[in-house]
Amino acid sequence: MGRYLKALTIFFLITALGCCAFITGCNESQWDKTHSNTDHGFEMQMMIDGTQLRPGETLTLRVTVRNISDSEKEYTMWNIGDPAIYTEIDTPFGDSFDLKSPGDPDVVQPAVTHETIQAGETIEREVTWRVSENDPNGTYIVNARFFPGRYTDTADSQTMLLSQDIEVIDSLEIVER
Repeated sequence: MGRYLKALTIFFLITALGCCAFITGCNESQWDKTHSNTDHGFEMQMMIDGTQLRPGETLTLRVTVRNISDSEKEYTMWNIGDPAIYTEIDTPFGDSFDLKSPGDPDVVQPAVTHETIQAGETIEREVTWRVSENDPNGTYIVNARFFPGRYTDTADSQTMLLSQDIEVIDSLEIVER
């Protein structure tokens, strides 16, 4: 009887785990690359769902910042209306552009602001970039920045930065600008 119960228990555990994987997709990760950085009482993590894209494909970037200290912590935003976590892409030609979420304002007011995050709380930002036919082939760099602490000048600030190279291939735009 003991072997039968043990075998039955193992069978049910394997079946339950298999159902979890099927229902939630927990056996496959959506994220291709994950980077993290711990500093200033914060843990910052960046996850992307691909490192090689073609025109028409979309990159999803999720960044989280968690207060891992035992107390409330401040962070800085450089304009009223800015997100807590800045996301941008550097192009192969030295230009850069911001990655925005649908709720981000088009215009921000130039004034430094400060917010707080409680111990154990997390800030999350998810943005996407759809590669167009006009985006030339080459290596792009996805950056996520967070400014822990209370600052009034970028020259004095501490920055948490995570970056990842993204390769655009098969674009029709192959001429250097």
